[in-house]
Amino acid sequence: MQFSIYLFLLFCFITLAIFYLFPKKARPFILFTSSFLFYGLCDFRFLGLLILEILLTFFIANKISKHSDNSKKSKCYLVLGILSVLGILAGFKYFDFFIEHFSLSFKSVLLPLGISYYSFKAISYLIDVFKKTRMVETSFVSYATYISFFPHLICGPILRSNTITEPIKKGLSYNPNLFRQGVLLLTSGLFKKIVIADRIAAYTNTIFNSPESFPSFALLLALLLFALQLYCDFGGYSEIAVGITKMFGISCEDNFKRPYFALNIRDFWRRWHISLSSWLRDYIYIPLGGNRKGNARKFFNTLATFGVCGIWHGNALHFILWGLWHGVFNSLTPKQDVTKFSLPTKILAFFLTFSIVLFGWLLFRIESFDALRLFLSHLIFDFSLNISAITNSLLPFTYANTCMAHFLTTLIFTFILFIQEYLQEKQKDKEYLFFGIHLFCIFLFCQTGNSPFLYANF
Repeated sequence: MQFSIYLFLLFCFITLAIFYLFPKKARPFILFTSSFLFYGLCDFRFLGLLILEILLTFFIANKISKHSDNSKKSKCYLVLGILSVLGILAGFKYFDFFIEHFSLSFKSVLLPLGISYYSFKAISYLIDVFKKTRMVETSFVSYATYISFFPHLICGPILRSNTITEPIKKGLSYNPNLFRQGVLLLTSGLFKKIVIADRIAAYTNTIFNSPESFPSFALLLALLLFALQLYCDFGGYSEIAVGITKMFGISCEDNFKRPYFALNIRDFWRRWHISLSSWLRDYIYIPLGGNRKGNARKFFNTLATFGVCGIWHGNALHFILWGLWHGVFNSLTPKQDVTKFSLPTKILAFFLTFSIVLFGWLLFRIESFDALRLFLSHLIFDFSLNISAITNSLLPFTYANTCMAHFLTTLIFTFILFIQEYLQEKQKDKEYLFFGIHLFCIFLFCQTGNSPFLYANF
């Protein structure tokens, strides 16, 4: 199912208005009610599944806490809770994979909205209660709001429970500074999503759906634009979600920090989908032993962690390959202080890192080995760059005489994004200047339509 960003924003603004019309005591219940209402409006078929998982993990967490002095019983409840959540997740997300590869005579199943995100949140909560890094949540409303919080339900971020439950306990008051930050993030995210990502979505889909029909230069352009599209779509949504969260008076960390400025793969994963990468580090990599048991074990732990990362993204082999691709390069990358690189080293490191990431996105996007082989063969062995190749590579933007204008405006918006993120990287962000630029671009150049989120399918 596809979800329009415009309907999502409408729901957010209506909820915000109601939220601040009511006194502080009522606001947790407004968030609680609106989150379940949002899920019901999006996909009523699986609302019961969400409620079931919330009730189940809330009950098991209380059992873990009750038997905290008995490590055996507490651990049994933890295992029960994790296996229950993973069983539900695997049953819905990977059922199709098994019936396809083992020729089973079953009908395919639909994927519940947000199941990958709220399942990981539930698991982290159970583990945190078991490890006593947080107290068990006594308020069902607070816990249910954390799991189902509607700005994070479609595409994350995967926050830790205290981020939501603690502000609810303290009282949700209007915070002008957080609200200002939220508005700035909201407009920045909308600029990325509906001005840049949606502008190039039709082009990348056209080329990737039929790469043999276009010049090899079009394939290279589509791959570069897909990297931009994926970041602006997912990173843009994350900024919108974090911005809306702050507008409710809840502090929330960024989920992306200029990932394409990374100078090695380790650095990239400190900047890309931070809530997921930190979740994998804390709940997969470190429990496996991290880097504490020698290089061979560290290599295995890294591959296992990124293998889980790939599996989390989907029930196809190309996602697993994408995860392992990053796992190998994370294992081979030594600890480095990239800030001390010389300028030539930084330039070389950037191009090497971006090339690794770019090939990873090709694995991420193309779903079969045959399609990957044909794409690379056409890109590498048939590559040519002349006026005809360039013209035919730009035509798919609009299939009209406006294709050049469409391409040039895309370059201008990308340049604006680059300047904004470069200044942020140098801690010289001109936030109000870019707020004005973003608003101007949104009102004049936004792409209207259904505008689904790429990561809503994961």
